[in-house]
Amino acid sequence: MKKAILVTLLASTLGFGAAAVHANDASDTRGGQGYSKHEGGKHAGKHRGGRKGGGHMMKRMAKKLNLTEDQQAQIKSFREAQKAQHQSLREQMKELRTEAQALDTSSADYQNQVAALADKKANLDRASFIQRNAARQQFESVLTAEQRTKLKDMQDKRQSRGEKRGSHRNAG
Repeated sequence: MKKAILVTLLASTLGFGAAAVHANDASDTRGGQGYSKHEGGKHAGKHRGGRKGGGHMMKRMAKKLNLTEDQQAQIKSFREAQKAQHQSLREQMKELRTEAQALDTSSADYQNQVAALADKKANLDRASFIQRNAARQQFESVLTAEQRTKLKDMQDKRQSRGEKRGSHRNAG
């Protein structure tokens, strides 16, 4: 009898402890998406898909490139239009992943179905690639020659920093 009471007491203590930890973690999340330790810290808003990252990056770029108000307005309107197109592609990709997961691996024509989905994915990847480069062309069409040169320098510097980080990671 004493063992049963002791086991019950121990199990309930562990259960309450886990619930308390979970409740604490849930209250620290940003909209239920996690990243609580980065909320106000060094990496705030830098996560892919984060709400703060894109706008902050554009403000910084506008400042570094000395964009005029007119240039900023044009770029903003381009981005708004591209957002809808990009969202459409994202939805199609999501549907494609759902279709792929729904396939029956034991089906006789499984490989044909996978090939058909691969073709769809290739077309979506192609459309996405074209869209990104059209967006780049629109963005750069607003810039002066001097601003384009400065943008290229910024991109080269960023790429060399990335290569340096990558080689450092791979050296160990």
